[in-house]
Amino acid sequence: MRNTIDPAFAEQIGMTMTGHRHVDTVVLSAAAEAVLASYEPRATSYSRNRNFYTGRGAIDLAFTHEAVTRGIDHLAGLGLIDTNLGNFRSNGTGKQSTFWATPQLLDVSSKAPRILRRQTDCIIQKDKLKRPEPYARTRNILALRDDTMAWTESVHAADIGLADEAVTWTADGRVEIPNVTTTGASIYIHTGDFAFYRVFNNSSLKQGGRAYGHWSQNLPGSWRRKILIDGEVVALLDFSAAHPRMVYALAGIPYPANWDPYTVPGIDRETAKLAFLIVLNAVSHKQGVEAMAGKLAGADQPITAEHQQAARAILKAMEQAHEPIRSQFYKGTGLQCQFVEAMILSEVAKEARRENIVTLPVHDELIVQERYAGRVHELMVKHWHEQIRKQFGAAAAVDPVIK
Repeated sequence: MRNTIDPAFAEQIGMTMTGHRHVDTVVLSAAAEAVLASYEPRATSYSRNRNFYTGRGAIDLAFTHEAVTRGIDHLAGLGLIDTNLGNFRSNGTGKQSTFWATPQLLDVSSKAPRILRRQTDCIIQKDKLKRPEPYARTRNILALRDDTMAWTESVHAADIGLADEAVTWTADGRVEIPNVTTTGASIYIHTGDFAFYRVFNNSSLKQGGRAYGHWSQNLPGSWRRKILIDGEVVALLDFSAAHPRMVYALAGIPYPANWDPYTVPGIDRETAKLAFLIVLNAVSHKQGVEAMAGKLAGADQPITAEHQQAARAILKAMEQAHEPIRSQFYKGTGLQCQFVEAMILSEVAKEARRENIVTLPVHDELIVQERYAGRVHELMVKHWHEQIRKQFGAAAAVDPVIK
């Protein structure tokens, strides 16, 4: 819950507060999330399991088990949200609780509440169970924290829009994008206040680290080309097959020139690309087979023995195609590569800011005004080589391909 409603609006509509600062923070945040979720529509999930909040109080004082449960229950008591309690099993599985806006909340929200980005730390470290935890405030990580906030400020200063007459911008800070889901329905994206934040994984500030937070990251891929920065058309720049190239550099093995790492005999390219990401991100062969079988089965479908057999065959073919780096598979190496990639884009954005160039990050991609594409391309090549040497050693060398 990273959003909140302006307290002045809450007072205007008569939303009773509890008088407890942290609980009221949850109340305002949950109300904002319920309003935003109603546009899609969907429910918002949260946890009533105490274990979920272990260590979280050191990161965000408001979002403790007691504050969250009391805040949600208070909103429900006011008749502004409905809730559905989840269940938790001893083996760590189960379903989280959810809440959604009632007609009463939607009625008052029609007055266009001012929904803001709730101020939280822009560095988030998660443990192996994906729970936020305190992180070591080293000189480097504090510098990255300041840099992330500076990135936010630079994007705030720009006018980010979409060049399409079918797009509807609403008064309460949403954009409606029509006919983009598989059913032909619209999607709604909140375009109000934002702040970039970085997520690190597995209790390590060397795993992950991508910048998230801007609404452009929620756009379908085909719509990102319609973004306007200060009224100008944009270019999308990203590294082609970045992770395969990094893993070869990490292993000290020359990367074959003009080679597509996702061309594997008997497997279509998209499946091969997915398989490579799985063997690189899984922490065991068993986990890799389960992940691949799940992709083959499809969402919400049972995994059969045939899916598992096909998954094993695909992963074996991938291992054979990349025998020189096979030792890097099933070790979670993908998050290490993601960290290097995140640092490259961070350095590119920093140098671009000095030249008054706005950059929008979308995972492994930068969106810039088209007139600056050549310069940003140069910066991406420069910082690729610098970070590859810094993270993998002076002997590591592989040229990037930017598309």
